Amino acid sequence: MKPFALLIDYDVIEFIGGLRRKEQAAVWKRLRQIRDYPHNNSDYSEHDPLGRDIHISVSGKYALKYWIDGADRQIKVLDIIPSDRRK
Repeated sequence: MKPFALLIDYDVIEFIGGLRRKEQAAVWKRLRQIRDYPHNNSDYSEHDPLGRDIHISVSGKYALKYWIDGADRQIKVLDIIPSDRRK
């Protein structure tokens, strides 16, 4: 079976680039985990206006929003937002 490809919105990449190195490493680690096991790294989900399941994965102070395109075997990372966690 073809592995999932990770497609990341450019604004997310820019945001990660502005983080401290330790935070960057944690976010990139979580993104690799999501790519390898997309369904196992979702802390919760919500629906977008099109009815797709948007998964949210919390990594420290940040939450990554993504959807799983099973037909194309792609993980589409849409946004990174502050989480309600301190660490």
